[in-house]
Amino acid sequence: MKNESILFMAGWLRGFFDGEGSVAFRKQCAGRKHTSYYLTVTNTDFELIETCGLYLRSLGIYYTEWAVRRLKNRKPCRTLHIGRAESILRFHVAVNFASPAKRKKLGEIIKWISRPTIDETRLPEISALWQEGHSLRCIGNKLGMKPGHHNKLKQALAGTGIAISPFGRGRKRCGC
Repeated sequence: MKNESILFMAGWLRGFFDGEGSVAFRKQCAGRKHTSYYLTVTNTDFELIETCGLYLRSLGIYYTEWAVRRLKNRKPCRTLHIGRAESILRFHVAVNFASPAKRKKLGEIIKWISRPTIDETRLPEISALWQEGHSLRCIGNKLGMKPGHHNKLKQALAGTGIAISPFGRGRKRCGC
């Protein structure tokens, strides 16, 4: 590995992602069930992509590399994809974008990632329902949450000091 400084690597990545990268943030709409967000960079120069991957790893930013794509009458290209929330947060802190549009979109992603999953003002209500013997499913229904968000409730209760056994082992069943 070359002996580049962290500032050099961050600056190089900022320029490379500004020129060759993209930012995607798709919220729940138009029939989508989930919100998706990611950063990608694609290039036909494999050496540049390898340097980019080296610098990302050096800064502790996890990425996946997509296979070489060869489109008809085009040069083959490689893509690096950053999709994990903690890696996007690290990218935001260490690298960020110089492009105002990409910086704004990344800011929206950071705001989304950093939002509280459960309204903290409702924690006493959630805790009381759990103590009364209600199941996570029942509590979610009473709070108007979408089905399948039990893990968010479980994390919120764990934050209040209440231990919940894993699903399938002595979980609560509610008559509601």
